[in-house]
Amino acid sequence: MSLLERLGSGGFAVTAELSPPRGASVAQITAAADGLRDWVDAVNVTDNQGSHVRLASWAGSLAVLAAGLDPVLQMTCRTVTASRCSPTCSGRRRWASATSW
Repeated sequence: MSLLERLGSGGFAVTAELSPPRGASVAQITAAADGLRDWVDAVNVTDNQGSHVRLASWAGSLAVLAAGLDPVLQMTCRTVTASRCSPTCSGRRRWASATSW
């Protein structure tokens, strides 16, 4: 059941949080998402966790989506100006509207 279906039915939703790995490979986050598939309704993908450079949360979210789970994309703007944050938000909004949620 998708997160949207679970919330729409009034049921209790369970999510898990995944930290994107350091580096550009999605293999680690994909494997972790595969292990969670039967246990959670969605996966939170953190952004810039601990202020360390990691795989972008949008890239991790795409990997989670490809693994068959609903991603909950997180975005951290604590060190980003509004002008730098705006294109990222627009791109994520376009990506979200292109999915079949």
